[in-house]
Amino acid sequence: MPPPAPHKPFVVKSTTARDVTIAVIGGGVLLAFVFWGILHMSQDVNGHPLLNGKIVAKHFQPRPEEQLSIGRGGLDEKNLDGIYTMDVRTPDGKTYTVFVEKPVYDSHRTGDDLSFLPPPPKTP
Repeated sequence: MPPPAPHKPFVVKSTTARDVTIAVIGGGVLLAFVFWGILHMSQDVNGHPLLNGKIVAKHFQPRPEEQLSIGRGGLDEKNLDGIYTMDVRTPDGKTYTVFVEKPVYDSHRTGDDLSFLPPPPKTP
């Protein structure tokens, strides 16, 4: 059996300054886009006027459920009794159904004032 033929080493062409420049600029643009997205996602809801009105009815639909979420503190478990909603009538006569958390539901009574974000506009 003849001895194996020596293999030629596979030589990779070195990276040129042009390739490095394109990679750095592309990475910088991508990183800037990610930071821009993070900043805009975390902005408060400024520029949206709050609607004000009087609570005309409170509703509770029992629907026990367990919600799990993953965050900085690890796994977070939240037990919900059901869905809490309030019907709120604004001064222009429109009535909105507002979904609220249990503490807000318990702290307000029928006839109290409530400020809330307007619903998103309907798309055709």
